Amino acid sequence: MAFIESFEAEQNTQITSAEEARQRVFFERKETLIRDDTSKAVIHPYPFAHLEYRKGSRLLVSNWGKKVGCDGEGDLFELCPQCGKYRPARMTTREAQRWNDDHAKRCNGHPQPYVLGYEFEADALVLPVAKRLIPGDQTDGFCRTLGTALVAGAAELLELEADEIAFFSHPEPRAGATITFYETVPGGAGYLPTLAARLPEWAKVSLDRLFAHECSGACYGCLKSYRNQPFHHLLDKNLVWDALLQFSTHERLGEPFEAAANQGLKLSNQWIVGNVPAPAETPTKDTAIERKLAEAIAAGGRLPAPVRQREFRSGDVLITVADFAYEAKKIAIYCDGFAFHGTPENLAADAQKRNYLQSQGWLVLTFWGQTILRNPQRCEEQIWRAFNQRHSP
Repeated sequence: MAFIESFEAEQNTQITSAEEARQRVFFERKETLIRDDTSKAVIHPYPFAHLEYRKGSRLLVSNWGKKVGCDGEGDLFELCPQCGKYRPARMTTREAQRWNDDHAKRCNGHPQPYVLGYEFEADALVLPVAKRLIPGDQTDGFCRTLGTALVAGAAELLELEADEIAFFSHPEPRAGATITFYETVPGGAGYLPTLAARLPEWAKVSLDRLFAHECSGACYGCLKSYRNQPFHHLLDKNLVWDALLQFSTHERLGEPFEAAANQGLKLSNQWIVGNVPAPAETPTKDTAIERKLAEAIAAGGRLPAPVRQREFRSGDVLITVADFAYEAKKIAIYCDGFAFHGTPENLAADAQKRNYLQSQGWLVLTFWGQTILRNPQRCEEQIWRAFNQRHSP
């Protein structure tokens, strides 16, 4: 990796016809929070997510070169280690020979492939995303959507410019993923501790921004922007509905405390294991949780009565059973967490069940039991929003 301290550029003072017709160029860019086993973090413990606030973190931004299309790999940068001149990738044989001849007149070095890097220091807020919150194998889309939604929500909540907070994400094998937020202004302005202390409000603003209007998955009013065009194909607000609802409903478990860095995801998964009952111990019909939600739907007076215990089959095979469903709108609702439904004969993963329903055009809404018991009216409100936005098939 080459850490660039200075570079030479050419200034174009005229816009030619070539500039008018140029194609969009994509680069493979990666961001990393450099791990330090000796660093400390302030843990903000919430149900489902133990946030880590890290002061003075080291972040690395790397550029791996031009990509072919949005999903290709970078070509790396061929730079002469003697003079630093850049040799463009994907040249024809004739173009390459001309470049080599011209370069040889000035320098006797030979270009080598490099990744360009830049390291800087900034405060960081790490949001751990437990594996149970990520639908299926859609980690990239989930993290890109959740990060984008929370950045937009932070800008609205704290009245910031859209680019004052940035984020990146990394998958954590078998554990989930982490989303790292950082301030782009050198030195920071103290926004991240405020967001960590106000996660429920932050998540609610983000959730309202996504679902207070009608769009199928993403639009320029909620998630899309001209700057994130390379990621438009990953953005889908339906992926993060469950997570944002959980974050917006529960208050902090206790006071923030200091701990070793990189513990947030482990603590979040431990909380879920310790607070979500095992499937064998959890009844799946006419539970107190289901009755609480049914009462909230009836008391709201705006939703019709849903179908209870709606079975979904593929031929003669029972795939899953939803606690409630609205057939006309194709909305399936689960009250006790997605893992507690189905039969012993059908041991398909939760994500496969969800993907099956979505492939049939159904919207899946999942409410954790404590969320319903704590605030059934808010759950009813989210169902009402989904009901209004769904078009009858």
